[in-house]
Amino acid sequence: VGAYARLETVEGQLEPNPEIFNLKGVLLSRLQRSNEAIEAYKACLALNPKQLEVLVNLGKSLLNVNRLDEGIEAYRKAAKLAPGNYAVSLRLAVALSSAGDKMDAIKVLDAAMKRHPDNPRLLVERAIPLSDAMSAYLRGLSVRMSQTPPLGGARDTVASTQ
Repeated sequence: VGAYARLETVEGQLEPNPEIFNLKGVLLSRLQRSNEAIEAYKACLALNPKQLEVLVNLGKSLLNVNRLDEGIEAYRKAAKLAPGNYAVSLRLAVALSSAGDKMDAIKVLDAAMKRHPDNPRLLVERAIPLSDAMSAYLRGLSVRMSQTPPLGGARDTVASTQ
């Protein structure tokens, strides 16, 4: 709390500064004052809208107060700024999954895996079932695989009963 009080004193003596707003947001987040942190991050982004760290922090704070749609939007903006950043992709995928958008979460993870095929964290995250959507995705893949002729052998044909 002492660091936050000192920051507020300094903030009052300076011109609006995005770094001060970001630091204020971080301190407020640590104090579990998410709504105030959100306002600080938004003030920072109003001065400099292309700050990856601030967008990620804003997304996290928004999710902490169950503002999923806004949190997802913050993570989407962050992902657009840094499309190769797998950590941002993971956060976006988790937020999408939490909001019930399992298929978009899978798409985000698949795209991240294409950019970082050897990243073990992505492989683990992708392997974790994403509820019914993941099961449906795997069932669809299984159906497509069963319709593919076997490798190296005679082609088996399946008679259609339709």
